[in-house]
Amino acid sequence: MKRLAARCNAGLLILSPPDWSQPGDHSQSQAIHNGVSEVMEEESNLKKRKSEQQGNQGSETGQEGVEKVKKRRGRPPAEKLPPNPPKLTKQMNTIVDMVINYKDTLGRQISKGFVQLPSRKEVPEYYELIRKPVDFRRIRERVRNHKYRCIADLEKDIMQMCHNAQTFNLEGSQIFEDSIVLKSVFESARQRIVELSEEDNDAVGSSEADGSHHLDIEAPVSETTNPRLDEKKEKNQTAPSNSSSKEVAHSDEDIGKDCGNTTRGLFN
Repeated sequence: MKRLAARCNAGLLILSPPDWSQPGDHSQSQAIHNGVSEVMEEESNLKKRKSEQQGNQGSETGQEGVEKVKKRRGRPPAEKLPPNPPKLTKQMNTIVDMVINYKDTLGRQISKGFVQLPSRKEVPEYYELIRKPVDFRRIRERVRNHKYRCIADLEKDIMQMCHNAQTFNLEGSQIFEDSIVLKSVFESARQRIVELSEEDNDAVGSSEADGSHHLDIEAPVSETTNPRLDEKKEKNQTAPSNSSSKEVAHSDEDIGKDCGNTTRGLFN
């Protein structure tokens, strides 16, 4: 019994805290415990801060990624070309205005059907057949953005526009015939601009300063249908001639003179 009691007492002594511990040792252990808890709190706070920083960085990178994706979507930004010389830009604008403002003998402005094409929804078969759609609205925009580096570039789009009209529309239709006339008007206007540029480099600038931007030029037609040529023939028959060369009047020369007379108000 004594041994059993001793074992029980020994077990109680082992399990229970010692009653004989000194107060100094207790305060020291308490301080150590407090220091350890403070260190643990600091570590937990550091972990929280790091997690918050990582979360903020992740959100920022996510926003940047979204912004990059948004920037990549859609059409790429248009390439900015160096501006053309002012003289060349004025010449191209003048040629385009001459073609757009041209009216036939009945006073009809034939360029109205070429100013702006219908949308793809309105005429889907047009865009299936025509691979390079062009209208005057796009031509003006390309002149303004310096897409054409010379008059030959402008000519390509004008010819393409007329070719598209002849490809999609039936031969003999109104817009088919108008496209043929517009080609002739453009060629006459371009020739006139080139001639004036060679004669006087300041002719275009002075003419636009006067504000006369509207032009009516004659498209090349045959001698039998041009009333102006008939009048000139009558005058040549009645007026005496000094040489035999003055009696011959070719249709191309008369047309060039007619274009010169009608455009002289703009350049002089």
